[in-house]
Amino acid sequence: MSDDEFIDIEPRPAAEVARRGIILSAVCRRAFLELDDGDGRASTSGESPDDAENEDEDGDVASDVGEGFDLLAWLLAEGMDADLTPDEVALLRAPVGSLDRDEAESLTWAVEALAGLAWALGLTDPPPLDYPADGDRLLATLPEPESRTGAFCRGSRLRDEVEIAAARDEAEMWDWRAGLQPELRHPDHGRQREAREALAEVVAEARSAGLLAAGSSDLDVRGEPYGSIDDDALTVLAAIAGHRLHALNWICGFGQTWDTVPDEV
Repeated sequence: MSDDEFIDIEPRPAAEVARRGIILSAVCRRAFLELDDGDGRASTSGESPDDAENEDEDGDVASDVGEGFDLLAWLLAEGMDADLTPDEVALLRAPVGSLDRDEAESLTWAVEALAGLAWALGLTDPPPLDYPADGDRLLATLPEPESRTGAFCRGSRLRDEVEIAAARDEAEMWDWRAGLQPELRHPDHGRQREAREALAEVVAEARSAGLLAAGSSDLDVRGEPYGSIDDDALTVLAAIAGHRLHALNWICGFGQTWDTVPDEV
């Protein structure tokens, strides 16, 4: 890459990234509560042993109604008021059952951003961009609700800046690839041709940068070429890449706040 193609990054302090990760873990837990599987348990909420002990005779978790408020109270008690966004405060204040299912399912995608944060903090292996993150495993790497978080935040360390920059570039490529797919399938043959040419150029650059294996002609999705995926799979891949890129752009210092991270840098 020429000098004018490099993107300067200024990684945020590790403690700030750790606080953001804890906040996103609370957002995920709150969203999962709305998607309760019918027996009082959120299917991917990383339930703690104490939850089972607090179930009532009908099998419901008695504390569910106040869980959102408890999560917010926990974060505030840990001094994270300045790190919370207005939307996050509103979500955590909302009583369980007040969100519709589509809204709750949309919020669960925060787990993909959390995957990027947890990896940058060295808590997990590199999360694949062609497969959804495991919410339960991610939540298990972060402090449990009601626990003290100070030592975790103070002891946090970020991965090497070069690693983070490379991960950001890869997520950006996957995000771009998701946006290109409709053009490759467009009925206008001229637009298809332009999209194919753009793909060939980006793939060549990615091979040179070590982001793709030699001989690759497209991104690999679980052993299949990206161009062969169906629309449902494309929706999932686009969501994964978009949330991971948002998290990594934020870690790299782009945007004043979590809510103002630019889509392109």
